[in-house]
Amino acid sequence: PQIVLAGEFYVRLDDRCNQDIARKIEKAGGEVLISPAVEIFTYTAHITRQEAREALQNDRNLGAFFTDRGYSWMLNIAHRHEVRLSEAAGNLLADQHEPPPLEIQERARPYVSRHYGGEPPMTIGRTACFADRERVGGAIFVAPFTCMPGSVVEAQQNALQEEINIPVISIYYDGREDTNREEFIESLVYQAAQKVKARTGS
Repeated sequence: PQIVLAGEFYVRLDDRCNQDIARKIEKAGGEVLISPAVEIFTYTAHITRQEAREALQNDRNLGAFFTDRGYSWMLNIAHRHEVRLSEAAGNLLADQHEPPPLEIQERARPYVSRHYGGEPPMTIGRTACFADRERVGGAIFVAPFTCMPGSVVEAQQNALQEEINIPVISIYYDGREDTNREEFIESLVYQAAQKVKARTGS
């Protein structure tokens, strides 16, 4: 089963921060779908452009106009490069193409404000987008201990899980080893495998 690995930027991308969670998921039999590093930049640019466009509609001045144009330009460049990279990867990506910022925002809207440009909408929205795909069976959200955005995501976790119909867990890291985390991961991957098997009939 494919497992969405999302959450706080540094924890999800740094093996030292997340104590090699990707390898633990793979050892338990899962395939990891990790949020890419560029997501935070493209999503933040998307939110900022929306706010600049709204500001321009409310107060037509040169500053708002150039802010809107600047972020529109950045997003166009980012999208162009993403399309080229996806085309270069060809069939290797299969059904793992990243959802665009607007789709992430729309899927996160029932849970967090559309103006929120931080981790919660990216974590929730991307997971909801991937949950529609056949081989995705579960999701793990990671965050540092006492992380406020992580707490915002965890507060919406049960409601999200009911909507997307796959098991979801949140794991917090404080720099110490915890055998319970590995048990949570193994249990999540097992449940995800059962979910995919029931969905695909194989």
